[in-house]
Amino acid sequence: MKALKEKLREADEKLHTTNTSILGEDEPANTTKPLSPVACENCNALEKDIEILKTNEAAKNEKLEKLKKQLEEIQKELEKEAELRAVLENQWQEKREAHKNEVHVLREQVTSNEQQLLELQQKFLETKDEVSRQLQRLGEEREKVNKHLELLQADNDFLSGRYLATAEEIESQYINLPNNVEELQEIILRQQQDLIQARLGCDYEKKRCVTSLDEIQILRDQLETSNSERTAYKKKVQTEIRSLQDRITQHMMTLQNCESAKVALERKEAEQNRQISAFRVEIIELNDQNEKLTKSLADAKTKIKNLQDDLATSEEVQKDFVQLSQTLQMNLEQLRHSDSEVRWQDDDDVSNCPACKSYFTVTVRKIHCRHCGHIYCDKCITKTVQSGPRKRPARVCDICHTLLKPHIAPYFSQESAVQSQQAASNNT
Repeated sequence: MKALKEKLREADEKLHTTNTSILGEDEPANTTKPLSPVACENCNALEKDIEILKTNEAAKNEKLEKLKKQLEEIQKELEKEAELRAVLENQWQEKREAHKNEVHVLREQVTSNEQQLLELQQKFLETKDEVSRQLQRLGEEREKVNKHLELLQADNDFLSGRYLATAEEIESQYINLPNNVEELQEIILRQQQDLIQARLGCDYEKKRCVTSLDEIQILRDQLETSNSERTAYKKKVQTEIRSLQDRITQHMMTLQNCESAKVALERKEAEQNRQISAFRVEIIELNDQNEKLTKSLADAKTKIKNLQDDLATSEEVQKDFVQLSQTLQMNLEQLRHSDSEVRWQDDDDVSNCPACKSYFTVTVRKIHCRHCGHIYCDKCITKTVQSGPRKRPARVCDICHTLLKPHIAPYFSQESAVQSQQAASNNT
């Protein structure tokens, strides 16, 4: 806008200098010749500016298209990353749940095997104690039977040789025969009595020996039965012990396998946790990248919006330049055709407003611009500037107001905005 106003002021100064040079010379033919190079130079400069603006607009449009393509590619990459992330999270969640269930089943199996192993060990100890007690009881009973047999044998030996002398004792015994019959009879009676007593003792001992032999046979039978039962029970206990040992060995192997599987699963779980941590880090990085891309997307959208605003501004400026060029050409044509005229227009020379083309009547008054002297209607000459040392307000036209006020928008940009608003209202 500032550059445009500077160019407008320069064009106005050139017009003033051209006008003064025209008024200072005598011949109109000579005065019209230097105007056309100045006008042509201004038109060429404006055309160059328009071409530059068109080139900048094309470059900005191309840059805008590139940014749109980059934005679409970034959005597609973000969608792919989001889908991949969701798929990976679902897969790892399923694997984690499956391994968790498998570890839970193995832990329950290990606990059950440990409980069974403890029960088998307890049963083995109880069976071992019971077998030891039975073996000890059988040993004590055997010792008692042996002692009883020894006592019976000693009694038998003692009783069998208590009243009877041995053959050697009888053979070595001295025979002292009596001298008379009475002593011989007495000896015979005594010997007869001893024989009867010996016979009685022998019969008693025979009976007792037979009874003892029967008892010994019974005890031997009982001992053999006990030994056979003991042997069978021992074999049974040994079989049960071997079976329990085999079961214990099998359970120990199962426990070792479970422990190995548990360790392997724990390692696998640790590896999966490490991978999950790595994926979480990657997800965090992807989130950061997503945030950066989102920020870049927002920046790109902001740039696109700014470029669109710049494009709209450039289009408006281009329209303003076109309108300015047309206005300047019209003013130059007016200057060419009014070389012999003064700047102040007479009221009788103007019948309609040059801005709105409305005819002057009793209600539509003619008002002069205090700067260029042209006549406008009351509606088209609404702007004022301060004039003189007392700063009195002077009504001027839009062109002169733009030239005299360097810090406001050009008149033609405001006119284009008003025209666009009127067209929009007409369309509605």
